[in-house]
Amino acid sequence: MTQVYASAAQDAADDYRNRGWAPIPVKRRSKAPKLPKGHPFLSRPASEQEFANFDFRHNVGLATGKISRVIVLDDDDNGETLRENGWHIPATPTVKTRRGHQFYFRCPDDGFPTFDVVPKHLEVRADRAYVLAPPSI
Repeated sequence: MTQVYASAAQDAADDYRNRGWAPIPVKRRSKAPKLPKGHPFLSRPASEQEFANFDFRHNVGLATGKISRVIVLDDDDNGETLRENGWHIPATPTVKTRRGHQFYFRCPDDGFPTFDVVPKHLEVRADRAYVLAPPSI
């Protein structure tokens, strides 16, 4: 198949897929998936054909939890909740976001629930969820 366009998001999606993770396309200037409502890609990886049809021109998301074997602690208040509670994050792969950080951890084989630790400030993104992944903006 001839690639009509190339983007950093497409390159990242290919890399994530090669790592065994489940990337999904995300709309431009949005956190919303560029997929039809009710899509199954938070509970199963896309087939080769489905992945080839994804449009990663703008942003890339990463399905979290058992599907990608990744849990993300999403800090949306730049560490304030962590500091206030005296919580410490061990050394782990980390992504700087506009409002804080995403801390990446290995997901248990049986999966892990998605939940708010402190609503709108600190949440665990795992089964049936996703995060915006680099190089998305």
